[in-house]
Amino acid sequence: MAEDTRKHFADLNKQSKKLARRTAELQRQSAQLYEDALKLQQSIPALKAEIQTGRTFAGIALDSVDPKKTARNLANARKAYDTARAWAKKVPLSPADSKDIAEQLEVLKADLANLEKHSKNQSSR
Repeated sequence: MAEDTRKHFADLNKQSKKLARRTAELQRQSAQLYEDALKLQQSIPALKAEIQTGRTFAGIALDSVDPKKTARNLANARKAYDTARAWAKKVPLSPADSKDIAEQLEVLKADLANLEKHSKNQSSR
């Protein structure tokens, strides 16, 4: 009987250690999910800021009379647009955020088209 009891307690001890390892693993996974959620929450404002930065560069380029300054800021605006588009594809967005980002990207795309026309007119002077 004592042998059975020791075996039973040894089995319980093994199960307890196994559950402790599993609990620790689940806690690590939970912490990682929490960290990922925080990064996601920070990604949306950063994505919107990237688009706004592109619009700012486009505005500076449009106001410039110096062809080099126009070209430099057009390149920066284009880079911001390309970066934001690529980033928007990677970040899971709510339907509302997705619509908002798509609209902002369309505005920046229109800004770039106007700027490219302006740049061509400026270089032909």
